[in-house]
Amino acid sequence: TDFGSTDANVQEMLEKEIGTAMPFHVHTETDWKFFDRGGGLKKSAQIAEEKFNADAVFFCDADLIFHERTVFDECYKALEQEKFFYPIFFAFADTWHMDGFWRDTSFGNFAGTLANYKKTAGWKHNISWGWEDRDLADSIPQEKKVRAQINGFCHQWHPMVWEFRVAEYPVKEYLFKNAAVSKLPQELNL
Repeated sequence: TDFGSTDANVQEMLEKEIGTAMPFHVHTETDWKFFDRGGGLKKSAQIAEEKFNADAVFFCDADLIFHERTVFDECYKALEQEKFFYPIFFAFADTWHMDGFWRDTSFGNFAGTLANYKKTAGWKHNISWGWEDRDLADSIPQEKKVRAQINGFCHQWHPMVWEFRVAEYPVKEYLFKNAAVSKLPQELNL
């Protein structure tokens, strides 16, 4: 899903770069009052099931780099065992992508069957930055998760200042647990 992005025309870019090699769908949210990562991911699962009749889904950030197919191979192994796959990416820590660290605190990138995803707490709405991923991950029994550092699966660098992280959210002072809510307050209703 795309929230009022000012990026390049995503539909046009995908048509040019992917063509008919694989099916895709771009859904742009125009009615939402603010960016809501959890709400967007919930919508993505719905689109995957309704438009593509998908049996599994891989939620991932748009700013990830896939240098190798290892992440997909490991994903398939986990899905065959009816487990959720939580790949740990290498996060670049500078603009040159020469330094970084394994971000094992992130749970927002994962794959699972849609049947198993529907058994979770699902994605909560975000009114500020963070925690929608941890909240969903915490609703999955530990024995149903596969976590692994994946070479060639990297997160591009971007500023880590709080002002950048909360820029598109309506509530700036909430972080982490207070940021993910099951029901939006009336004044923020989409």
